Amino acid sequence: MLALVACLSFIKKRAKMQELSTYDYLVKKLYNETEPTENQAIEEAFLRNPFLKEKYVQMEESKNVLDNFANTGQDVTQKSIDRILNFSKLTAILNHKN
Repeated sequence: MLALVACLSFIKKRAKMQELSTYDYLVKKLYNETEPTENQAIEEAFLRNPFLKEKYVQMEESKNVLDNFANTGQDVTQKSIDRILNFSKLTAILNHKN
């Protein structure tokens, strides 16, 4: 029984690592840091997994909003920074529980 639990734990950790790796590639693609072969693999993954494509589009939209804001020359308030950090911490906690 203990071996089964250890095996299931390993599988869960491996799946989580693979998910993190996938998001790493999406971030690399977002900033044009992927190789042509990686781009092709990502595009094929988008065809197989519409949810993944949706996540990428959301990341792209967020990046564009932040880039546009950065170009305005306005300063970000401490309240905004605190909200972003708190959201990030909450997301990390929720992802860790799953």
